Amino acid sequence: MDRSSYRAQRQWPDAWLRVRLRDRWYRPLYTTLFCVPLLVACSSRLTPERDLTCHMTVDTGFLYVIDNGWHTAIGFDAVDLTGGLATFKTIFPHARAVVFGYGKRTFMTARPQTISEYIMGPVPGPAVIEAVGLTVSPELAYGQQHVSRLRLPRQDIEAAVSWVANDLADDPQGQPRLVGFEDGKRGAFYVARDRYSMLHTCNRWSADLLRKAGVPLEPAGVVLSGQLIRRLNQAAIQCPSDQPPAVIISRAADDHQSILHSAPPE
Repeated sequence: MDRSSYRAQRQWPDAWLRVRLRDRWYRPLYTTLFCVPLLVACSSRLTPERDLTCHMTVDTGFLYVIDNGWHTAIGFDAVDLTGGLATFKTIFPHARAVVFGYGKRTFMTARPQTISEYIMGPVPGPAVIEAVGLTVSPELAYGQQHVSRLRLPRQDIEAAVSWVANDLADDPQGQPRLVGFEDGKRGAFYVARDRYSMLHTCNRWSADLLRKAGVPLEPAGVVLSGQLIRRLNQAAIQCPSDQPPAVIISRAADDHQSILHSAPPE
């Protein structure tokens, strides 16, 4: 075999691969091959309701964990937004609850369209916090199978609210620094102080927030949503025998409104 034929044979697989990567008909295949292992690793079913208080006498409220498959977010009832998050009651004036989710800025504000953009997603970079106002319960907005509602002492919810507020960068007026709006203006993106990395993903951010709220789970090592959900499902408070956890009654069935989101003003 002469040298030119040998070079041609070596170059052929590379050339074929480059052509196929550019062929739009093959892109769904590559996306599937890349994403399916991640989805399998992420998959874990939420426990719909958790009571993390030991008795009924303590002042309590609710915190919501939303699982979107690969991405998790945390929701608060609008009445609980105080301090640095009180401004979101003005931004979403008709909201019953406001959901906050963390992520890499370029990935969150411009949805990836190609496999190369998905591959670049985990690369460290600036982050944003997305805020979405809901005019119905999170269970109705996202589907009850995707939401776990936690009953927590009021002081722990206040600590979680302060933690989120501290991660929001301020603009010159002292308000959360707006980056832009989600498609359809269902939500808004704000600059986060903490940077995104493989060790500080959206799911690690959610885990840190839950830990700040007193949920007994370990945030270290959380990268994928499935890891967070499994730890959340295993979380339990050790209560004295004479103070059993109270029962939570779901409020989702009481909601019949059709408008899911309260769009922020321009």
